[in-house]
Amino acid sequence: MAAIPLTEAATNASEIEVPGARTEPIRVMIVDDDPDIRALLRALMEAEGFEVVAEVADGYEAVPEAMRTQPDVVILDYMMPKLNGGEAAVFIRAVAPHARIVAFSGVIGESPEWADRFIQKGELAKMIDLIAKR
Repeated sequence: MAAIPLTEAATNASEIEVPGARTEPIRVMIVDDDPDIRALLRALMEAEGFEVVAEVADGYEAVPEAMRTQPDVVILDYMMPKLNGGEAAVFIRAVAPHARIVAFSGVIGESPEWADRFIQKGELAKMIDLIAKR
């Protein structure tokens, strides 16, 4: 699956398919070990009408949080301490099977097999520009 620009992913909610008719916002969990990136992702998601239900710093924390919050979409960093994105994805799918997983990475250039979508961290510069112009 090809990488999609982060700004496109955020501004085009139909890129993240969530089953069933929806009247409420898409619920997102953000998983990244960098607090600045989490804050930026939260700002972008909320600006586009998504509801951020959780932010966590690693895959180990993400699993119980996914079970508790039942997000529609999990933006999951590929490289994290304790439990990396691929390992966490297996457990997240077990506790929140309806959730779509978006792999987020600065170290790989294509979607890992465990992801429904893939976003490169290099797109953060475009995202900052988008937020700054609002």
